[in-house]
Amino acid sequence: MKTPWHSSYSVFITLLLVATILSGCARMDVPSISLPKMPDIKLMKNKVSHSTPRALLSARIVNTGYTDQVPKMTVGKLVEYAERSFSCACHRERFVKSWDKSSTGYVLSSNSKEFETIKFSCEKEEGEYSCFVNEITNTTRSELSRRYVSGDNFIKTIYVNGRVCKRQETCEG
Repeated sequence: MKTPWHSSYSVFITLLLVATILSGCARMDVPSISLPKMPDIKLMKNKVSHSTPRALLSARIVNTGYTDQVPKMTVGKLVEYAERSFSCACHRERFVKSWDKSSTGYVLSSNSKEFETIKFSCEKEEGEYSCFVNEITNTTRSELSRRYVSGDNFIKTIYVNGRVCKRQETCEG
């Protein structure tokens, strides 16, 4: 029995249509998505930074010269009192010029003419940092016996001056 040519033609067209659709899917372009370039994260490894390192903000200062007038504090609190003390003296810049990592801890370079650098010896115990404020060079004193300030005296000076500003007159300009 002969099949009509219409049915063969119809099957051929259907197969051709299916092949065309399937071949079109194989060449279908998927849009590409490019992510923005992520900034490099730089950890403080012998690099100078202007903000207090995060680990030091809550680091306890373990100097022993605390009294009822000077409570125990963290490095972050010490910097806060130093900022207050510095602004009380009408300085326009911040107390902290920069922080630098050293082999034993950190070195704070200040904008103060009196205290140029302050060295912190730090260690991590049970997940918490503790720091000792070392002896500080007083750049305004030339005689050897008064050139160095102990960390304890520095803490007392910063705390007293930063807690209550005794300045009565306003700063110029």
